Amino acid sequence: MALSKLYRKLTNVQTSILHAMLILNRYGVSSFWNMYNPFSSQKLVKVVLEDGRPCWIRRGTSDFHAFVQIAIYNEMNLPIKLAKPRVIDAGANIGLATRFLKMKYPDAEILAIEPDSDNFELLQRNTEGLTGVSCVRAGLWWRAQKLCIANASDEAWAYRTEEAQAEASITIDAFTLDQLMEKNGWSFVELVKLDIESAELQVLKNSADWISKVGAILIETHDNLKPGCRLAAYMATRDFPYEMQLGEKILFSQWEWEGASARA
Repeated sequence: MALSKLYRKLTNVQTSILHAMLILNRYGVSSFWNMYNPFSSQKLVKVVLEDGRPCWIRRGTSDFHAFVQIAIYNEMNLPIKLAKPRVIDAGANIGLATRFLKMKYPDAEILAIEPDSDNFELLQRNTEGLTGVSCVRAGLWWRAQKLCIANASDEAWAYRTEEAQAEASITIDAFTLDQLMEKNGWSFVELVKLDIESAELQVLKNSADWISKVGAILIETHDNLKPGCRLAAYMATRDFPYEMQLGEKILFSQWEWEGASARA
């Protein structure tokens, strides 16, 4: 048992060093020092991304892990070529996925939705001045409903929503995906990114009204929170002929890309 714990600690240290070196190599000394400066008491860390714009992450929070997933392991580097896609980023958190999707598809129109107030404040800051990006503080749900945060004491990237009870003091608006499309005047969405901490189970189980209006879906499933999420993703996208694993997410697409293989 002691050897197992020691091995895990050594592996975590090794991984942390690797991430630090990758960030240094990709984003330079200034951003590296902002992120790793042990003497800094500043809560917000500034990183200048490839588009020359600053991105802000919160020191000592799960923002760092999200940054590594998206910026270093390229989860938003999708193989699909899209000229001017309409995108819904559901579970936008602080806007990292939105930023990298906007760099991947410069002419994209992106609707970023995030239910938590603190995350949403940083989402707005990180997307300020980006043409074609709009932010809505709301949750994605399977029906129109008032929601609340179920686990407010957890890390910021892991907040889960649940239907609010009558006595709830703080509630959040929730919309279905087709309602979001209607509000934006969209009859079709080229890409939906879903990272909504197990809410995808019911959203995907009740996707009949909108699934045919979507070209591709990038989903992070959370069977550790609610068993059946991954199965719901596969069932909802059963008519999407192409699939690809991208880090912790799965891309289901109606469009082929170079090197794509059809789903079995």
